[in-house]
Amino acid sequence: MPTEAIKDALVELLRSDQPEDISMAQALLLERIHDEAALPQANQEMIPALLEYVQVHDREIASLRVIALLFLLGGDVVVRKLVHVLYDNPDHHEQLAHAFLFLGEEARKALADILNDPDAPARLRAEAVSMLGLLGPERAVYEYAQSWSTSRLTTNRTSVLNADRLTIALRALGSLLASGDWDVPTLQNMQRMSQEGSAQSELYNVLLGWRYEPEIARLRYELQNERDARKGEIMALTARIVQDQAQIRDLEQQLDYLHQEHGIRGDELYQVSQEREAMRGNLDQTLKEKESFRTSLDQTLKEKQALQAEIAKLQANNTVLEQQIKLLRDIK
Repeated sequence: MPTEAIKDALVELLRSDQPEDISMAQALLLERIHDEAALPQANQEMIPALLEYVQVHDREIASLRVIALLFLLGGDVVVRKLVHVLYDNPDHHEQLAHAFLFLGEEARKALADILNDPDAPARLRAEAVSMLGLLGPERAVYEYAQSWSTSRLTTNRTSVLNADRLTIALRALGSLLASGDWDVPTLQNMQRMSQEGSAQSELYNVLLGWRYEPEIARLRYELQNERDARKGEIMALTARIVQDQAQIRDLEQQLDYLHQEHGIRGDELYQVSQEREAMRGNLDQTLKEKESFRTSLDQTLKEKQALQAEIAKLQANNTVLEQQIKLLRDIK
C-alpha cells in the first residue's frame, strides 16, 4: 500500500476520539515502520511523511498524536528523520525541535552535531543549543552562553557585530536559565571564580540583578564634575602660560639687547686688548732700553770712579810737587 494512503488512514484514525481507533493507528504505524526498517534508507518513507504532515498542520490534535507516536517509537531512526526534516525545512514548526527533548541520548548527540555544524543555518543551531541546554549540562552550551560579549552591540546600539552568534549565545543562555542549570548559587559561585572586569563577570552580575545603568549615570556625573573642575584649572593655566610667554618675550628682548651690547663691548675689549698689547710691547722695549741705560750708567759710574781716583792721585802728586818746588825755592 502506498505510504501516502497509509498516512492518510493513520491521520483519520488519530483524529478520532475513540481509544480503539487511536490504538489501531498506533499498531499500524509500528508495524509499517518495523517493515520499513529492513528496507534501504531511501525507501523508508513513513516517518518522513508523518513529519511532513506535522510540519504542515501545526498543532492539530492529529499532529500532536503523531509526535506522541514517534516518541513511543523513539530510536536512532526517528532522530535521523527529524534531523533531515529540520535541515530541509528552515521554517519548520518549533514542535519538531522540541521533540528532541523526549528522544533520549540519540537526540542529544544529534543536537550536538547540529550545533557543531558550521554549514547548518544559524536558526537551526540556535534551536539545537537551546534544546541541549534543557537536556542537561553541556560544555558547548556553557561556552556559547559565556560568549555573548563577542557578538555585542555596536556603539550606537542599532546593529549587531555578529547577529548569528549572538542569537545562538542568547538561546544557550536562555536554556541554561530555563532548565535551572544556572541557578542563583551556581551564578554566585561562577561570579566569584570569574576575573573581575571580564565579560563573564559582567554577565553573571547582570543575571544576579546588578544594574549597570545607574552606575554608569553616576560615573558620567562624576566625570562631568571632574571635567568642569579641570576646565577651571585649564583656564588658570592658560592665563599663567600667557603671562609666562609675555615674560619670556621680555627676557628675549633683554637678551637680544645684551647680545648687541656684548658685541659692542667685545669690539671695545678687542681694541683695548690691542692697545694693551702695543703698550706691553712699548713697555718691554722701554725696559730693555732701561736695562741697557742702567748697564751704560754702571759703566759710566765705574769710569767716573776710576777718573776720580786718577784725579785724586794726580792731585796728590801735584801737592807733592808743589811742596818740593816750595822747598827748592826756600833753599835758594
